[in-house]
Parts: sequence; structure tokens; C-alpha cells
Amino acid sequence: MCFRLCLPLVILVSGCTTLSETYLQSAELVRSSYLVTTSEIYRSSRWVLARQTHFYVARNNALTDLNSRNSDSVTKLLQEAIQESFAQPTVGILPESMARALASADRVAADFLIFPSIMVWDDRASTWVETFASLRSNGENDASFRIGLDKAQLQLVVMHAASGKVFDVVRIDSHSGLLTLYEDTPGKVVLPSLKSFFAGLVAASG
Repeated sequence: MCFRLCLPLVILVSGCTTLSETYLQSAELVRSSYLVTTSEIYRSSRWVLARQTHFYVARNNALTDLNSRNSDSVTKLLQEAIQESFAQPTVGILPESMARALASADRVAADFLIFPSIMVWDDRASTWVETFASLRSNGENDASFRIGLDKAQLQLVVMHAASGKVFDVVRIDSHSGLLTLYEDTPGKVVLPSLKSFFAGLVAASG
């Protein structure tokens, strides 16, 4: 139904714009209508690295419910995203503060520290399987409030391990769409953006 509502707008726009402009505007309409999985990456700087760059991935020790429940999932996602473009990262075994994580990164001779914070990790009942499972386990009234699109928002602080200089502060906002409900966890929703971010750091000569 959302697609049928968007289509007349696309046709109307196409009457007074070029083909390329129409494509860009219609794509934006589809994204804004929550039809497909959408992610935005916000960065404080732009830079590139050689492929042999070594990262240390910390486990944030902030005592929040989101970090406590999802730290392992986010750590695995970061590890998977990094190793597609760079050397195998070192992962912290225990939760650490940023200062302690920086010392750990320097101790293992990592080039950069990745210090993640989970801002949003909303795992909704967004497929029929999840919905029925939620109804069976929680009761209909409770489940009704959990039906919707999965969302994830991560912040990554990237620091030079030896100097402690902050190179980048990255925020990734992702949500699933009505046509991409097969991406039924926040992890699946945010992983492509994590991979895209680290792939974008690879130097052309790396």
C-alpha cells in the first residue's frame, strides 16, 4: 500500500525533472516511506588507512541495559565488518572504560582503538515467525507493543592507540523496511553499514 501511495508522487515529480533527478527523488521517497532497509552514516572526519592496519575492538563497560545485553553481538559484528577490509582485529575480553581500552590497544600494538556505544538496539517482532513466537511467549497484549521495524544506532569512537588522539566519531542509524522484513534483527540491519564504513577507510593503494 505504501508503494501505491508513493507511485503517484513519483509520476508527478517525473513530469518536471530529468530522468536522473526522477530516479534520485523516487529513491528518496522509497527510503523515507520505510519500504526498504535504510542506514545513515555520520562522521566527524574523512581519512584512509592501509589494509594492514590493526584495530583493537573494545567492549564498552558502561552499565546500560543495551550494552549489557548486546555487547557480544556488537563485538562480533564489528569483528566481521573489520576483517573484510583489514587485518584480523584484536577484541577485548572484558568490558573496559575508554582509558583502559586505549591502554589495552597500545599494549597489543594496535594502530587504532574502536570504542563502541549502543544508542538504540530495538529488536521488534517484524516477521511472521517472530510475531507468532512473541504471541506465544508474552501474550497478545504484550506482543502488540513489540511489533514493528527493527532499529539500531551505534556510535564508534576511533582513536589512535599510541597518542590517544580521536580520529573520528561515527554514528550509524539503521532501520529495517516493510519490504526487507527478512532482516529480522538489529544486527542484520546495521551490519551492511558497518562493512561500508570500514571498506571506505581502505586507501586506494592499500
